[in-house]
Amino acid sequence: MIVVISLDGVCHEDLDLKQLPSLKWLAEQGVYTKRLRVTFPSITWNNHSSAMTGKGTDRHGVLGGRAYSRSTNTEFGYYEPHLFDIISVPQPTIFEKAAEKGKISAAVCWPLTQGNPHIKYNIPECYKQDYFNDFSTPEFSEELLAHGIEFNSYADWSNDHRLGPLQDDLTCRITEYLITHKPVDVLFTHFLIHDSFLHKFGIHTPESAWSLRYIDSLVRRIIDSLRSNDLLEKSHIIVMSDHGHEAINKYFDLTFFLEQQGIPNKVFHCVDNAGAVLLYFRQNTVPGNNYAGLCAALEECEAVEIACSVEQADKLLKLGLNSQAHPDTFPDIIIGLNHGWLLDTDNNRAYRGSHGYLPETHPRMDGFMIRAGESFQKGIQLDFGHICDVYSIIENLVNV
Repeated sequence: MIVVISLDGVCHEDLDLKQLPSLKWLAEQGVYTKRLRVTFPSITWNNHSSAMTGKGTDRHGVLGGRAYSRSTNTEFGYYEPHLFDIISVPQPTIFEKAAEKGKISAAVCWPLTQGNPHIKYNIPECYKQDYFNDFSTPEFSEELLAHGIEFNSYADWSNDHRLGPLQDDLTCRITEYLITHKPVDVLFTHFLIHDSFLHKFGIHTPESAWSLRYIDSLVRRIIDSLRSNDLLEKSHIIVMSDHGHEAINKYFDLTFFLEQQGIPNKVFHCVDNAGAVLLYFRQNTVPGNNYAGLCAALEECEAVEIACSVEQADKLLKLGLNSQAHPDTFPDIIIGLNHGWLLDTDNNRAYRGSHGYLPETHPRMDGFMIRAGESFQKGIQLDFGHICDVYSIIENLVNV
């Protein structure tokens, strides 16, 4: 069995293996990549897309957590399964590759799996119970309920950060159930509590330290479940994180800035992706259509690290972006905020930590990876890797 465990929001700098016995044990059994470079924006949804396709944002076109569709005049979240699914991304996923080899896949609370025909047992990450009900594998969710596993509580436990431990415990119990009761070859599971606690309490806090120890205990439960079912010795375990976090203490009034440039609020649509901001304009509403000039003015702001227009192809390429990937949703301008800055919104002012920033200049955005199993050497440490490597590692195992 191949087991892929995503630990949402774990920064490579915060991973003290001496305090995390399960991850320490796995690292000793295999290969520990101490710093895993992620894609920009450093957000869950596009980075999981990179891990599942082996391609950057410039190829799969998932632009973070939210974007805007010009054709429907609608802002949407990539986590809204009735509006978007990774099947529409023009890159094959690892689920498809596994199915081609006759492998049975399962995914638990995994981003962008809704509607995927290559996953036999599927619970996509959602935030409404109706979505969980509509887009999870029906027979499997009914089976879980019949065995006393609270599938019908997923949304309630997902939406309240205080109940995050219950959500991850539920994900872990479903994972244990799959290991014990289903003939799964490739199993994906996603834990979110550390990311939630970093948003709510901030980095280097007792709460965030506790959440790391908690997810380490969940990893131990998965290891123990494999062992008790005589699967551990012939299994491969890959643990990854999709991004890190940094502290937040400053807020940028972008609407006020644009009004100073002669651009009223009604002529643009701003999509908040934490440390990245996507700007969409109605046609001919930027004075003189001077997008490059507006980007230059933005970069003079203390809050802004980089601003790049749709016309600046070379600059976009350096950011790992491509306006031709899903042109309907690609913004006119994408902004990368400076350290500690978020847009000035009520929601963001409640955050103590966040992500989304440019990884090249925000080192706390990068994650880590550990992989263990008979196909990997023991006790190897690598300084750097890339989240796209996850795809090729799983593909090689699937092909065995």
